[in-house]
Amino acid sequence: MAAQAGATASDSVTAACSRGVVGDLQSCVTGLTEAGVAGGAANGACRAAAHEPR
Repeated sequence: MAAQAGATASDSVTAACSRGVVGDLQSCVTGLTEAGVAGGAANGACRAAAHEPR
């Protein structure tokens, strides 16, 4: 998912996506944008992460 949003899978991106998987969308978006992912892409990636199978 992170790669689809335009980021490499750094530790910060991995952590942000992990927060998205557990439904913490705001922290997920914040983490991705701080890692350099554009806001719209970060939002979409986090929403997709929330629907990933656990």
